[in-house]
Amino acid sequence: MSDLEFLFSQNSNIKKLSIHDRKYQLNSNRTFIHGAKKSGKTYFAFSKLCDYDKNSFLYIDLEIYNVDFLELTEFIQKNKIILLIIDNYKQEFKLPSIKNIILISNTKVELQGFEYINIKPLDFEEFISFSQKNQTITHLFNNFIKDGTLPEITTINEFKKYERWRELITLISNNPLKSDILKLLINSIGYKYSSFQLFNILKKSIKISKDFLYKYIKDYEDEEILFFVEKYNHPKSPKKIYIYDFAIQQSITNKKNFVKIFENMIFLELKKRYNEIYYLEFCDFYIQSNNIIYFVMPFVTKNQIETKIDKTFDDIKEFNIKYIKIITAGYEENFTYKQLSIEAEPFYFWALED
Repeated sequence: MSDLEFLFSQNSNIKKLSIHDRKYQLNSNRTFIHGAKKSGKTYFAFSKLCDYDKNSFLYIDLEIYNVDFLELTEFIQKNKIILLIIDNYKQEFKLPSIKNIILISNTKVELQGFEYINIKPLDFEEFISFSQKNQTITHLFNNFIKDGTLPEITTINEFKKYERWRELITLISNNPLKSDILKLLINSIGYKYSSFQLFNILKKSIKISKDFLYKYIKDYEDEEILFFVEKYNHPKSPKKIYIYDFAIQQSITNKKNFVKIFENMIFLELKKRYNEIYYLEFCDFYIQSNNIIYFVMPFVTKNQIETKIDKTFDDIKEFNIKYIKIITAGYEENFTYKQLSIEAEPFYFWALED
């Protein structure tokens, strides 16, 4: 049995998979799905298979199988395949002539005639849809903090989650050196670093050149594993680091900083809403397009908010800020202070707003 025959024989098993609905739509005959590793790209592509008979499609993972173009073309024609799904697509792979095709990759590759869908890990709204029914919003919020954004983590037993996160770090990294770099970045979420500062930290424990480090960091950025947030109007200043799954940190350290994890959660939600996000020395996030600042204050009272504003009021005035958003873990209140409109709102309500 050839590789293609074996893959074709697996269609019945693929059709039996339990697929959760995502908030994306597959509408085009030619679709390119891209996004971070383990964000749910492949299962999202499989959601299209409800429209197809088990003998009418073919799924190939190019990371596992080396497929010959002529053999593939002949197989498609012989078996009357009408949908081809190519996982881990690389630009050097020659595509056969077929009307319906879905390409899947960790990074976006520009191709003519394709509709692009960027699949992201679960946000809070999608996490709820993956969760057991009849749970309170606060219970769901606590589970989101604990389980994070990766779809598969929501489906496995509690005692296996830490082990699986560690496996995923290895899988994402591909080699031990990149794994060490990723672990450093995971432990740096919410903190400000330049690439050179990261290099100085790493070189104390591993042998690495600046060029390799910068390349690996760029790879993680391109694959949407890692995000850097610049200081507004200071692109050369140290940048704040965030990771696509805030919960993965707990698998590699016992020294968890809840405020930084919470800050990472808020960043990922902001990234859905805004193309440009900055920080300022006096606030956690600054949205220049509508001149709003965000404070991350999970456990807070009104008096603490007023004290925070008192300490930063000169900076707030300098930027002509009129509205301040405070994301909390439970406290909720809208009020005016020093002619500023203040809105404190729990993450679990804010993240579900349109």
